[in-house]
Amino acid sequence: MHRLPDEFLEELKNGLKAVLEGNVEEFVFLQKLVQSRSDLKSSATLLRAHRSQLEILVAINTGIKRSCTRT
Repeated sequence: MHRLPDEFLEELKNGLKAVLEGNVEEFVFLQKLVQSRSDLKSSATLLRAHRSQLEILVAINTGIKRSCTRT
């Protein structure tokens, strides 16, 4: 993610925002999938993560759209 263009990251966040605003079952499935991943909870992984990745994880875990749409 560190090498991806900012435009791609914004498109990714907008796609997640659409999921958050769309089908509840689809979002709940995504949320459970992310929450079941132990590697996404380790401090080593989170320290290496790109800011956009962290924003996306927060948005998925909390269901708060604003976390994902900040620039």
